[in-house]
Amino acid sequence: MTQPAPSSPSPVDPSVAIARLASQLRWHRRLLAVFGLVLAAGMIAFAVQESLASGGTARFDELTVQRLTVAGPDGVRRYILSHDMPSVPFVGREWERTVPPGMAGLVMLDPKGNEVGGYAAIDSHAMLSLDYRDHPLEAVVLGTGKADDGSQAAQILLKQPPTDPAVDMDAVDRGAK
Repeated sequence: MTQPAPSSPSPVDPSVAIARLASQLRWHRRLLAVFGLVLAAGMIAFAVQESLASGGTARFDELTVQRLTVAGPDGVRRYILSHDMPSVPFVGREWERTVPPGMAGLVMLDPKGNEVGGYAAIDSHAMLSLDYRDHPLEAVVLGTGKADDGSQAAQILLKQPPTDPAVDMDAVDRGAK
């Protein structure tokens, strides 16, 4: 009795193989990003601890982070710099922002931690804004951008004041919701 000839391996669909490789690359990229953050955090913690132990100030030539928050001595956030726009801090709440994914920015906050303006950039667009003080809404926006056809534009937007009731910031300071 003869044995059947060994079958050759079945051909792999190139699109399936490419999709599998892309998935593996994304997973490895995430793993490397997490590893990099953990390593950076450890190095920063070590450097700061060593500096503080000697009574000095930590100094760096370059620091790479995905998000940086600057707070005052009271712990209230004053600036947030992020590779991905953070939510809108206003009267003790975090409001969802309606911006495209991947928009980076710098958010400026008042001494109470409320957003008062910022800078944002994505691909071919950038904007600088100043917000109304008693609404989580832009009042003035200076923007630049590039259209799909390659043309460029700059704009200044002066937005109408909101018609809904203003947030009583003094009442919020007193603890009202």
